[in-house]
Amino acid sequence: VLIAPLTFKPEGRLGRQIRYRGVVFEEGTKVNALYRFDSNRVGYRYRLINKPKVVAGAGLTLKVRDAEIKLENEVTSATKTNTGLVPLIGFYVRYSVGQNTTLIVDGDVKNDAPATRVVATGIRTETPVMMLKFEDAAIPPVKQNAYLEMGKEYTMMLTTNKKGAKVLRMTGEAALGTAAKEEPVKPAKPAEFNDTPATTTTVVQEVAVPADEVITTTTVIEEGDPDMDGENVNINMGVNGVNFNMSVNAGSTGSSTSTTRTTTTTTTTRSSSSSSTTEPAKPIIDTKPKPSEPEVYNMPGYSGRVGCGWPMSPSEFADVKKSIESKSFEDSKMTLAKQVGSNRCFTVDQVKGLMSVFSFEDSKLDIAKFAYDRTFDIDNYYKVNDAFTFESSIDDLNEYIQSR
Repeated sequence: VLIAPLTFKPEGRLGRQIRYRGVVFEEGTKVNALYRFDSNRVGYRYRLINKPKVVAGAGLTLKVRDAEIKLENEVTSATKTNTGLVPLIGFYVRYSVGQNTTLIVDGDVKNDAPATRVVATGIRTETPVMMLKFEDAAIPPVKQNAYLEMGKEYTMMLTTNKKGAKVLRMTGEAALGTAAKEEPVKPAKPAEFNDTPATTTTVVQEVAVPADEVITTTTVIEEGDPDMDGENVNINMGVNGVNFNMSVNAGSTGSSTSTTRTTTTTTTTRSSSSSSTTEPAKPIIDTKPKPSEPEVYNMPGYSGRVGCGWPMSPSEFADVKKSIESKSFEDSKMTLAKQVGSNRCFTVDQVKGLMSVFSFEDSKLDIAKFAYDRTFDIDNYYKVNDAFTFESSIDDLNEYIQSR
């Protein structure tokens, strides 16, 4: 479907007398003119041949033409109109001259001999660096980053963008065949090492004993995770065959995992000519837990590269977006967006939301380039292409990212 209206409305004074549609317009009179030529088309194309190098087809188009030419002044006017129906039959043929190339993925050559069609297997990363080297050494190689989700098959085609540069463009995506039903397991992120020492609890217990008595004291200290809710110390004492059991709990009750068990046994012999008995002192507990390390943001389901530290929360981003939307002019929105975003971190979804605030394609491209270095899930940045209207904007953004 094609709708193409065209209208001109010139005006001026005549340099000479003219006659139009039987009406005379005298020299020097002011005349208003109208020229209108509206063209509307509805067409259908059928592809007859669809091969890698040859594409051919035929089509039928129905064109409706509506035209008008009019002259008028303060006294009179003259008009001519014409409306017509024009059927059109068309044929098209496209032939691609393929270039023999060698595909290299992350330094791994995928075809021994240059060919126009290459099947690459064994790609083990979602963000490979792909390079096409041409058999014709006069043609510079094409180097491009890609995002390929594990467990799928992709079809890519070498084409030329609007700037005349050769690029790889994805044309198809499908699940793997029956030979690979299960998606490869992504490598787990290494666990973060925490060398914070365990919380230590010191217990001082004084006991008065009679003369010439032997005291055997066994102290068992359980050292656990520094994030546990409480610490436990158990002390067993034997005095002349009489056992005393004491359990001290510091902090709230909670589960813990023991990592170290230290046992110290001390035997002391005391001699004295007199004996006395005093009440045992209450335990003195000294607990000094080390402050926990600040948490690291972890995006569920994402294991790619990280472009910044901690993205804005949904509520904070909603406030920022609302503030930008309140501005009336595109330039004011852009100024505020860059001012707010200069020291903040975004997610890809937030970048797309920011792009939706702008009406012009150039503004969307500008904010997409600005936010690239300020995005947490940077390997998901291909998703911002959905926010563009024109393919040339996607090419411009890709060239910008390649230059980083």
